Amino acid sequence: MSDNLRGSFVDGYEGYWRRSASSVEDAISSSSIILDTNALLGLYRMDSVARGEYLNVLQNLAPRIWVPRQVLDEFHKNRLSALDSHMNALTEKSQAVEGAVNELENKLRDFAKLRSLSGRQVADYMRPLQELTSEISRRVEVDVKSFDLSAGQLASSDPILERLSALLDGRVGDKVNLEEIERRKALAVHRGSQEVPPGYKDYKKRGDDGVGDCLIWLEILDYAKVEKRPILFVSSDTKEDWMRYQCGLVIGPRPELIEEMRQVAGVEYHHVTLPELLSRVGAVLMVSVSQETIDQAKHVQEHEERTTQLINQRNTLAEEGVRISREIGAGEEERAFLLHESEWLMRRQRELAHVASSGKLKAERVVARGQLLELAEEAARLEQKRAHQDRSMQALFEKQKAHIASLRTIEEKIIRRGGEEAL
Repeated sequence: MSDNLRGSFVDGYEGYWRRSASSVEDAISSSSIILDTNALLGLYRMDSVARGEYLNVLQNLAPRIWVPRQVLDEFHKNRLSALDSHMNALTEKSQAVEGAVNELENKLRDFAKLRSLSGRQVADYMRPLQELTSEISRRVEVDVKSFDLSAGQLASSDPILERLSALLDGRVGDKVNLEEIERRKALAVHRGSQEVPPGYKDYKKRGDDGVGDCLIWLEILDYAKVEKRPILFVSSDTKEDWMRYQCGLVIGPRPELIEEMRQVAGVEYHHVTLPELLSRVGAVLMVSVSQETIDQAKHVQEHEERTTQLINQRNTLAEEGVRISREIGAGEEERAFLLHESEWLMRRQRELAHVASSGKLKAERVVARGQLLELAEEAARLEQKRAHQDRSMQALFEKQKAHIASLRTIEEKIIRRGGEEAL
């Protein structure tokens, strides 16, 4: 049998099944580690203990870490926003807890009153709950106040930035000239328009401003061509232009990305989230990562995923808003046309009324009266159309009003979470 009939049953299809734990650990131990923006910004959303463990992991991996220039640009632009979004989330959640505590106490107090208990009995009834809720409120307040970072502090002195600088100086992409930047952007725009992964999801939403993911990928390809070592990309971005989904499950990196990395650089490509890296790195390196740190990394990822969901909702609402505006525009044109028709009918009715009452010939007056009856019927139909169109326009205006309110609410939630740029 010829060699071309003896192909492998699985080679080339690695992107269609989930990598085993041992495969991920092998990648951690031998690959170049590429950090995405969210993998760095996550440090600003961890408490001091978790942050220290994560930085210790980075220190152990540092000889093999590399950061694309696009990631570095995004990091410096958004590090304060990342912290601010975390502080806003802490404040918002603590206020929600306080509100829930007050609501629970009020409901129990109302229940006690419903039983017609005396004041002392009510106090005895409430005491166990108040002792518990007081302790809960105290712990929440302590946790919020114990967070050791603030935007004001980081604006002038950033210990995370200092530590990363010491670890990663010389391990980031070089600055490129304007001509090369424009070449990469043009390629990213072309790929986005053709829905070539990664990055086309952001491109479809934001146009030329949404090519950051693709620029990162192009840098990784260039780096891999030179280094000739497998690539492990650490990113919490699990959109479908990075990852393959099947039956609602994340299988792994898109097969197209695995194949492009092989074709361009001749190396393997792996993609793990930060929680996955932290949960597996202990089996590879002599470092200890607590479950609390892994959980915090998961919470950071969930925060980013929820923000992404809100952004997607915002974009969907924005598209719906455009459609409503177009419908209103078409309705206004129809309203103007109907008004023009109505004005013409009124003029014609006046003319015929004059002829019907003052025409010189009897036959002329009879014809005019007949036409007046026809115009009256036409005017009645036109009035019905105008009334229906007015109702439709009123419904559209109400829909637009509700839509704007929903859009404003989602925008406020996105802003409180640090905005789209903080992802």
